[in-house]
Parts: sequence; C-alpha cells; structure tokens
Amino acid sequence: MPRVFDDARVSGNARVFGQAEVYGEAKVCDQANVSGKARVYGKTRVFGKTEVSEKVQVSGNAWVCDNAKVSGNARVFGYARVSGDTNLSGDAEVSGSARVFGNTVLSGDVVVSVSSLRAELENIQARRAQVQGKRVIGW
Repeated sequence: MPRVFDDARVSGNARVFGQAEVYGEAKVCDQANVSGKARVYGKTRVFGKTEVSEKVQVSGNAWVCDNAKVSGNARVFGYARVSGDTNLSGDAEVSGSARVFGNTVLSGDVVVSVSSLRAELENIQARRAQVQGKRVIGW
C-alpha cells in the first residue's frame, strides 16, 4: 500500500501506488507516477510525465521531470536534475549538482556526480547520449 506522509504532496493527475513512499517535503505532481518500492523524499520534485519505479530513491533537493523514466535501483539525490526523455536504470546514480537531460540513457553501474560526466557529454555536443558501464557514446 502506498504511503504519503509528513508534509509531502501529491497533486494534479499524479499517482503513487504499489509500496511506494513519498515523504518529507517532497512534491509529486502533473502526470507523474511513483510505483513499486520507490522512495521520494526530502525537498524533491517529481513532475511532468515522469515515471519513478521499482526500488528508485529520489532525495535531497533533486528534480526528476518532463518525460524522464527512472527505474531499477537508480538514485537521484543532492541538487541533481534529470529531465527530458532521459532513462536511468540499473544502479545508475546522479548526484551533486549534475544535470542529465535530452535523450540520454544511463544504465548499469554509472555514477554522474557534480559535473564529472557533464563536461564529457558537452564535449561531444550530446543532448542525446547513451552511457553503459563506464562508456559514453554520443550521436
């Protein structure tokens, strides 16, 4: 059964279902879905047509928005922003002040922290990139 507690808010057509939890001052709105055993907490914002599922954790002041999909054991925390048509899965982690956007795919054991990968993505002019393991492929 889903749980929404503390000062957390779910509004618009957003849905929280399964064993998902939303708490702290987190906000889930628009058409966002939080499901499975996902946890959204802190001062996070999940909005747009975003899907957060499975065992994902979104915490701190992180935002997940637009059409982003975050699944598996992925984590988004700190002041990180995940937007556009980004797809995070597996054990992918986005933290610090990192920004992941466009048609980016991060899967497996990938860590994007502060701007460690951002500079590399910008060097290949990538708003569309795929990262698997430790490799970056731009097109």
